[in-house]
Amino acid sequence: MSSNFDCVHLRADAHFELRLSRDVYWVPVNRLGGTRYTNDQIQQMVRLSPQEKRDRISTLYEAVQLFLLSRFHQMSDVKLVREGERLWEFHKPGYYAVLTNEGCCSSDASWLRYLLDGKYEKMGYFSFSRPTGSGHVCNYFVHDGWYYLYDLTPFTDQNVHTALAETGQRRDYLSCKFVSGILIKCKRLEDYAHYFARIQMTRGYDHLFFDNPEQEMPPIAVERNQGVITICYPQTSAVSPVLYHETATIKWKKVSPPMARTTWLPDGRKGNGKKGNI
Repeated sequence: MSSNFDCVHLRADAHFELRLSRDVYWVPVNRLGGTRYTNDQIQQMVRLSPQEKRDRISTLYEAVQLFLLSRFHQMSDVKLVREGERLWEFHKPGYYAVLTNEGCCSSDASWLRYLLDGKYEKMGYFSFSRPTGSGHVCNYFVHDGWYYLYDLTPFTDQNVHTALAETGQRRDYLSCKFVSGILIKCKRLEDYAHYFARIQMTRGYDHLFFDNPEQEMPPIAVERNQGVITICYPQTSAVSPVLYHETATIKWKKVSPPMARTTWLPDGRKGNGKKGNI
């Protein structure tokens, strides 16, 4: 395949499997299927409707091409609603993430979930919370008995200049800015959580990990008490902890869901994308 199918860090012909830890590997994005489109053809999709994009995109590789060429704008777009003593954080659904072409990590993860819905054996969200109450989320896919994790945040308009090319070289991975900016292959989500936790503990960070198999990201709230935070999810959500149920500084629980409902209409903007360059 020619360079017309390579896109920023993506390499259409890449073939490697670099072991990072026990049952944790770096593999190229084409491991989950290649692309049928040149970058010029993907560029023509940038201003299509969310449904039209979903109809045309079939693989992770094609979705990442579209994300890169759409120049997804990184910004904080959560909506905060206080109910009683809890401040609930609501996240943008996938349809509106595609429509507006902007958002935070939960929005770009919902963007990917929307476009690839039903195109892999199983999809979901892998997230973690920090002792500060902040957190992060990315996507996972299940294919042929393995989990694959991918984080789009390293490829937003603010971060794409640091994207790690798919070389498969350990020295490149060790020097990259975002350790999540690769396609991770692992046997279980616990394997990656353990690997990631070891990396972060060397930096003094504690983390609690979660698996969310739902279509969208549920609202979340944080309670604080004497240096310990409790992550609150609605009782109606299917979120469950990964690796361990709590840490010395982070706990979690399910509570009655918030009564509030949010709207995500894009304030009159078309927001289908911006023209990007390879």
